[in-house]
Order: sequence, then C-alpha cells, then structure tokens
Amino acid sequence: MIALPEWATIAGYRTAWAAVRWMPAGAAYRMFDQIADVMVRRGGNGLARLRANYARVRPELSDRELDDLVRQGLRSYLRYACDAFRLPDRTPEELDRTVRPIGDGPVREHLAAGRSVVVFVAHMGNWDAAGAWSTSHLAPVTTVAERLEPEAVFPGVLRLPREARDDDPPAHRWTGPVYGPQGGRAAR
Repeated sequence: MIALPEWATIAGYRTAWAAVRWMPAGAAYRMFDQIADVMVRRGGNGLARLRANYARVRPELSDRELDDLVRQGLRSYLRYACDAFRLPDRTPEELDRTVRPIGDGPVREHLAAGRSVVVFVAHMGNWDAAGAWSTSHLAPVTTVAERLEPEAVFPGVLRLPREARDDDPPAHRWTGPVYGPQGGRAAR
C-alpha cells in the first residue's frame, strides 16, 4: 500500500502534468511562484539545506537577504518544473525564443562532418528545453534519466519530453530517443 505522503506526491505530479499544460503560461508560472512561496513559509529539511548552501557561498548576506535568495532559488526551481510540465506542447518557434545556444560551433562542426557528439550538460538552466531545441536545430537527442522517487512518478517524467512507448522497459537507467522532429514531441 502507498503511504499518504507518497500518494499525495504522485497525485500532485499527475495533476500538474494534466492541468499545467492547458493553463495560460502567465497563470501557470504565477501558480508555481505561489507554491514556492508557500513552501518557503512552511520550511522543512530541504529548504534548510538550500539556505545552508546559499549561506556557505554567500556569507556576506544578511538574514533577510538570505531569506530572499532562498525564495528566489525555490521559485527558480519550480519555474523549471513548470517549464518541464509544459514542454510537450511547446513549438520549435517557442523554443527558439527561449533557448540561447552559446559555444555550439564545435558541436555543429562535428555533426556536419558526420560525427556523433556526446554532451554532458551541467545542472543549470533548462536542459529539457535545450534537448528539444537541439533536436530541432542540431541532431536527435538521447538522454540518461535519473530515476525519481516515488517510483510511480518516473514513467510520467519520461513522458514529459516525449510520447511514451509501451516497449520502453523500466530500468535503473533509461536511454533512448527523447525529442522528435517537432520539438517537444517524439517521433513514433
């Protein structure tokens, strides 16, 4: 039996996947900002860790400035989540307006020469959007996805950037085509 907190997490993700995609963008992002603000007010171990990490790298900040940085940090994190939920419906034109490639010349040269490219993306920015953009402008993208807890959430996360296929076996690490030629939608 699934514990209530795990069930609530699963229900929250599934509701977000269904609802956020159909909301006007401004309303969706405002809602995620409000959720972040509530989470900051409630506190918890994760926010205490975030605050401690920020305090370590920004020791000059006052308590009030640190509180604001924690709030901004959590808002940024939830903006990324909102982006991820909305990604399957974004058009290549929308991605063009929001993705700014820097230093992509060597990648383009390798691809033009018929060679493959392996890119390791830092945990910064929105790598889901970058993957969708890259598929439209560079080459098809394959990713290795980290499994999430609770386990029931993981298949839904994989469906965010691509349409799920019944033959995708659950694995500790998943590799496969993520983005198709239409940007956020995978080709069948």
